Amino acid sequence: MHGVSKIIQITDSHLFGDADGTLLGINTRDSFNAVLELVKTHSADADLILVTGDISQDDSIASYAFCQRSLETLGIPFAWLYGNHDEPERLAQTPFAANFPQAIQLDNWQLMLLHSQITGAIHGELVNGELARLSAALAADPDRPTLIVTHHHPLPVGSEWMDAINLRNGRHLLELLTTSPQVKLLIHGHTHQAAEVRENGVTVQGTPSTCVQFLPARPDFAADTRQPGYREIILQPDGSFSSQIYRLAPGTFLPDRSGTGY
Repeated sequence: MHGVSKIIQITDSHLFGDADGTLLGINTRDSFNAVLELVKTHSADADLILVTGDISQDDSIASYAFCQRSLETLGIPFAWLYGNHDEPERLAQTPFAANFPQAIQLDNWQLMLLHSQITGAIHGELVNGELARLSAALAADPDRPTLIVTHHHPLPVGSEWMDAINLRNGRHLLELLTTSPQVKLLIHGHTHQAAEVRENGVTVQGTPSTCVQFLPARPDFAADTRQPGYREIILQPDGSFSSQIYRLAPGTFLPDRSGTGY
């Protein structure tokens, strides 16, 4: 008998090798650990943690080691996804390479993790057969409820500067998903804000960063005073799901809003 599964999404942590490293005035290690404490409070019984990219700000081995050590304190299995700040080739020969699976079976759900990182670019694109891999997996198991996981956002979020660095072939991805009724949900990082869009039966959700938040609906970059957080997703055996955001208390971490980028 299939049961209910609980997933935690953590994203855009921008960790540094240096314990004192800050992004727009926020110590990203401190905010990361504060979010993990929030997970312990509200979601300690989760079955899986998905860390959806931009794990590191400086691409240091020490930053990934810190992330792994911190996550291990929760006692919950976890998997990572590359973001534009993460370097796959650098990590391929390290112990952390095992944290980047392409697919996960969780009870009767299929989770497909799609690699959208382009070397040297901030925007994303599904290349090197990623769309073909997804298409084959969906065709091979058309009745299994499926969750898609990406770093870059496939649909506009209404901020001109952010939508210029989106998933370039996001529309091709959505066209594939809308012809695959077993796909129930797509979650992404990159946008540093909570968002939800529905298109042709597919729900697309963005999640707050564990550090700096981006002010929504802006033509150019601006930091937000909303707090770091994470997303909890409940996957039901019948293919339905529910989702909610948990954030730290107001004023816990406040960014330097005079910054012009990240």
